[in-house]
Amino acid sequence: MAQSDPLSGLTDDPALAKVLRQGLEQMATGAAGPELRDLATDVLSGRGDIRKLMMSSAYEEVVSARSADFMQWYGGLSEAEREEHAARGEAYLDEVRAEDVRRPARPAPRPEPIDDEDWPPTTYLR
Repeated sequence: MAQSDPLSGLTDDPALAKVLRQGLEQMATGAAGPELRDLATDVLSGRGDIRKLMMSSAYEEVVSARSADFMQWYGGLSEAEREEHAARGEAYLDEVRAEDVRRPARPAPRPEPIDDEDWPPTTYLR
């Protein structure tokens, strides 16, 4: 049976969920360091819940340090710069939403054929 999405429950917005997944996939490449790579890999694989992992002792130090770095960067922005970054983020979400609307839904995969060589062929004409 298919595994449930490890990011379900974080947002009802499919575009935001997609952007979150993209961010985690980028972190899983190691772009943000080995500790966050491990956290992202654990979340994407379903081995851990993102909320619990981010608050766990294993990741507490790196998450706190990265949060402090972000707050320092954000605190140094002017109001106009903050608004510009917010507008760029909203524009990107709008692009993702529009892309999802334009893309047709994927058809369901065909089931694998059943190996039934031990059974005689079904015939309705006898």
